[in-house]
Amino acid sequence: MAKFAGQLGSYISRAGLPVRRVASQAGIPHQTLYNWLNGTQPRWHAGLPRDLQRLGATLDLAEDEIAQLLRLTECISARSELFDGQEAPMKYSLRIPKGWDVSGDAPYRYEMGLDPAVTYENHACVTI
Repeated sequence: MAKFAGQLGSYISRAGLPVRRVASQAGIPHQTLYNWLNGTQPRWHAGLPRDLQRLGATLDLAEDEIAQLLRLTECISARSELFDGQEAPMKYSLRIPKGWDVSGDAPYRYEMGLDPAVTYENHACVTI
């Protein structure tokens, strides 16, 4: 995860903005951004890709630079364009189930994952 912290730090430095201002404009808590810059791994949640998109827009990043942040946080992978992770019981995971694929030219623009609040036969449903 040091790669994520280093890449994020490089982008913030290049933007020339104070960390507090970046956090405020991106709608990310300052402490969260500070922790990411200091090597704390971003915790997966359904809104993480959207948070990173807003962060990228705040820093005026190109699409490939935003995709790089998404890859470094395992929101997407080079192989499938979206992290499918290790197979886990659906009710305990917010990630796309193993074996599922997404397509299109910008899958990171959508919130996708298991929604434990919506169930079918006691399993979380996948939402897009």
